[in-house]
Amino acid sequence: MIIEYIDEKSRFLPIVKDLGRKNSQTLGFFPEGAFEEHAAKGCVIVARARSGKDEFYGYLLYRVVHRGGVWPVGVIVHLCVDEPYRKMGIARALVKKLRSITINNFLRLEVNCRRDYDATDFWPKSGFIYKGETIGRSGHPILRWEMELRQLPLMALMEQSSAQKTRAVIDMNILYRLQDPLPEVFDRDRILSEEAKALQEDWIAEDVVLLITPEAFNEIQRNDNPTERMRRRKFANQFGTVTANFDDVLSLEQRLSIFFSIQSNESDRSDIRQLAYSIKGDALYFITQDRGILKKTEEFHREFGIRILSPGRFIGRLDEIIREVEYLPRRLGGACALTIRRAPSSLISLLFPIYQCGNPEERKSQFESKIRNFIAQSNRYRVELCQKIGSNPLAFIVYDRSDVSELGIPMVRVSRSTLSGTVLRHLLRRAVQLSVKENRPFVRVTDIQAQGGFERSLEECGFTKFKDKWFKISLPVADNLEGILTRLSSLGERFSATMPIVDNLIAELLNAAEEQDSLRLADLERRLWPVRILDANIPNFIVSIMPVWAQHLFDEGIARQTLLGGRDDLLLRNENVYYRSARSGGGILSPARVLWYVTQDKDTPMTSMQVRACSLLDEVIIGRAKDLYSRFE
Repeated sequence: MIIEYIDEKSRFLPIVKDLGRKNSQTLGFFPEGAFEEHAAKGCVIVARARSGKDEFYGYLLYRVVHRGGVWPVGVIVHLCVDEPYRKMGIARALVKKLRSITINNFLRLEVNCRRDYDATDFWPKSGFIYKGETIGRSGHPILRWEMELRQLPLMALMEQSSAQKTRAVIDMNILYRLQDPLPEVFDRDRILSEEAKALQEDWIAEDVVLLITPEAFNEIQRNDNPTERMRRRKFANQFGTVTANFDDVLSLEQRLSIFFSIQSNESDRSDIRQLAYSIKGDALYFITQDRGILKKTEEFHREFGIRILSPGRFIGRLDEIIREVEYLPRRLGGACALTIRRAPSSLISLLFPIYQCGNPEERKSQFESKIRNFIAQSNRYRVELCQKIGSNPLAFIVYDRSDVSELGIPMVRVSRSTLSGTVLRHLLRRAVQLSVKENRPFVRVTDIQAQGGFERSLEECGFTKFKDKWFKISLPVADNLEGILTRLSSLGERFSATMPIVDNLIAELLNAAEEQDSLRLADLERRLWPVRILDANIPNFIVSIMPVWAQHLFDEGIARQTLLGGRDDLLLRNENVYYRSARSGGGILSPARVLWYVTQDKDTPMTSMQVRACSLLDEVIIGRAKDLYSRFE
């Protein structure tokens, strides 16, 4: 078979015309006289026998169109293959010949084709991309297909300007989820949609350019709903497109196919083509939520140098690079053996055993999807983990900062260990300190382990249960009762959702003050910590303590200044026992406040000779030293 461009049109056109009329029923043909008009203005490529006889298998008729630009456009007017010779690659050979003779001098190739024709499946397989559609006189959609042969200077300049950014290709499911609203039902699809939409955060756009492949438009074309096709195509046009030589893409597809099972449908083959475009288009990342493809991320990275990641893992990895300092471990509470840091995406799998402590029935994939969603939305959520040096994490906590008035904790989990209760109380206290620092009067815990007495820990830290959630109100102020009541009333008016909690606290404060019940006032001060009620009739005692003991009991600042830090089993505790001689008791009774004065020390001059902490005194017990030590050991 010979594929050749016809110079002597007058000689071959009658044969070509007969071939077109012969197959007009299956392909459609021109009205009377139109063929000659098109042929006179256009060019013809034919496929004929090698024997030299005038035995034609098919032809391609195209026109050269100038639209005011530097380079012309080649418009395919007709492509015809005689019925006995179809499915032998002749049509593709004709298109390939056209591409070879126009690639250096043309901007692109175009063709319009009715959607109900069989050729609709042929164009994308030959490298054409669906670019739009109109309704023909017959009432059928007429699709416009294009094959880019060169980039316009402006497009090349735009691509060059984005070269410094991280290039990441998104697959079709991600594209659709970016466009569609969040599902109303909170299920797996809702979680995946939230994870995908996190890619639209402004801070990501500063360092990442999200791209799609040309194949994305062909995937959109396969939708039978014309309104949906137009909606999807309009949204897809907002994204840049990776460019690659189509022959190179076809060649790579064959190599990629061995990584997948037999492709049973067009969608599977489209996934492979999108990957091929991404690799040949020099994208560093391919972002998908397809579990089957995600399982092959290491294989693809070794073989082709591209990383396949979910949106959560991608943002986590990018976030770790940009915000590297936030992922460095820091001492937890000044304890040397315990550290706390922002959770990197690479450690998600290590968190599942901790999570199972509170929810043994949930599957690992469901849990990891939730955590990836939290990590993906880094401007809203922050996942922190606590771990002992050289061992797996002890706990993790998720912060939600979407509400300016509260610090949300949508999830907190602690592994079973001798430190579990201590670590949880410290994390809760730390969350309250964080809310105070950020001027958020409320802390809300949504999901916490039901086992291990952890609800009691919440109560001890001043949390109140309301509608299956735990709330803590924090007032960072020392004031008289009247001033504190005024502040609480203001909070109740501003944040009506927590009005019942605020009203209850106000009522309890008024009753305790009316009855001059210092025990109840001390308990309410604990629940509103770090508030201090100045006229609550709670005495204050100054107790001196050496720096070496302060660093182990309460002073994180001193502990951080020392090489070995404080003892984690003491420093993280909410409660401790302080022993002293009964003869020098000084009339200390509970309830009271203890102001800890750290004595002079040459090794810690910046933190000594100061009142460094304030404790609430729960109880004073007098007895034999041996008995007391045995009781509180």
